[in-house]
Amino acid sequence: MEAENVDCATLRELLRLLKKTYGREVVKAMQQCHVVVNGKRAASDLKLYDQDEVSFIPVCCGG
Repeated sequence: MEAENVDCATLRELLRLLKKTYGREVVKAMQQCHVVVNGKRAASDLKLYDQDEVSFIPVCCGG
């Protein structure tokens, strides 16, 4: 997937922007993912800085 630069102060703000831009289907997909910032799981109130990398990792089950 292509990287995109956006100007958001917090992870919560980024999630709102994604919902506004891509709609409810994205919200449904994100609810089934771990949100990771710079390789570490993150809370929605995390402050974002320039060059932070935000990833959405799908939760996997099985064995």
